[in-house]
Amino acid sequence: MEEPNGPKPKRKYVMTPDRKAKLMANLEKARLAPKEKVYRQTPKRYAANLGNLEKANAKARQQSELRAKLEGLFPAPQAPPPLPAPLAAPYLQPPDAPPSHQPSGAEELGQAAALIAKRLRKLRAATRREGRRIMRVLTAAINRSHPLSPEEACQLVRELLQCLDGSRVVAEARRLNDQIAQLLLKMLTTRYGPAAQVDGLPLADAVAELEARRQQREAKRATRATQAQVPPGGSEGAGAEAAGDPAGAATAAGEAEGGKGQGESEGQAKEPGKASTPPLPKTEEEFQALLGRALDLEGDAETQHLLSMLMAPLWERLHWWTRREEEETGQLEQLFQEGAPAAGPPGSFDDLLNRMFDINIVVGMADTFVGTMNLPTNRIAGNLGWWLGQRARIIESRRQKSPIPGKPPAHAASDPPTRGSAHPTAAA
Repeated sequence: MEEPNGPKPKRKYVMTPDRKAKLMANLEKARLAPKEKVYRQTPKRYAANLGNLEKANAKARQQSELRAKLEGLFPAPQAPPPLPAPLAAPYLQPPDAPPSHQPSGAEELGQAAALIAKRLRKLRAATRREGRRIMRVLTAAINRSHPLSPEEACQLVRELLQCLDGSRVVAEARRLNDQIAQLLLKMLTTRYGPAAQVDGLPLADAVAELEARRQQREAKRATRATQAQVPPGGSEGAGAEAAGDPAGAATAAGEAEGGKGQGESEGQAKEPGKASTPPLPKTEEEFQALLGRALDLEGDAETQHLLSMLMAPLWERLHWWTRREEEETGQLEQLFQEGAPAAGPPGSFDDLLNRMFDINIVVGMADTFVGTMNLPTNRIAGNLGWWLGQRARIIESRRQKSPIPGKPPAHAASDPPTRGSAHPTAAA
């Protein structure tokens, strides 16, 4: 039997003949609209077009710069110079020969440069996305009536920790890292394959060994992820704590105060498409004031100390991907400057292979990085759990300090009696 307060199941959309006929009729009406009206130029659309054009130019410029730096890091073998433009006619070249201006492995190198640029943009987008989510949650908490109820406080903790879930970004970065490593290996095989050897072994054997090691790492990673899940006979709180889930560990402290949160089984809510969300504050002081209003921690020195403890790891976590992008960009730039050979033939193939490994290490998302990323998140979870446990004491302390409306405070002195009248207790 379905619970009365539970979420209603979503009805499946069925395409009936009547609905299909209405959709086709609306489509015909849309096709009859003049193009001058549909594609009319408005100031808002013109500004959007200029913004998209600027983004596209920045994206193409970033990819071309990375492509040029990768070409300098992996120079093509010595080849005869290309023919001049008048003599480089198609009939002078064999049918299956690559263009004279395009060295072997250039396509794979261009794809790797595009993926590295895409990966850096993913990190920048993760910073913006986490900032929008946090600001949306804090703004909604500020608009509620304070003090928050136990259920609202527990739900607020869950939403804050769900905003900081970086598993999606880590999984996407690892997927791009595998593609970059495979493209660089393919480029090395194509560009230096005929005469390349690694420790006396042919290049094909070395590439096969590297691919086997990569598959072993993926298998170990999948095994650890499976073991970190909730065991069949264990409780939800114990499974979350064993898996390193800070959301389950923090809200366990709030269940004793007000029960489970309302959105415990709903997962992370989808972001509204056109919701007006204020940007993340630029300074720590502004963010601390915003967090204090959302958590109702404005007032005495004790609450300010608790607010500082909550704000420091949260501010660090919100700028985690920004620092990661800056570190990767600086390390790649240093690698391009130090690893680029001087004019002349490239070094040994082992040197080129080490440069490829250096790129994979710079952009790699190792398990140690994921563990380090979870450190501020675990601190946030512990501090929010402590805040849930201290809320009742803080609210009771404020009630005792604030006078009751309509009654004089207990320490107030009574009015002096007028001359010739007795004390009010004397009449009794």
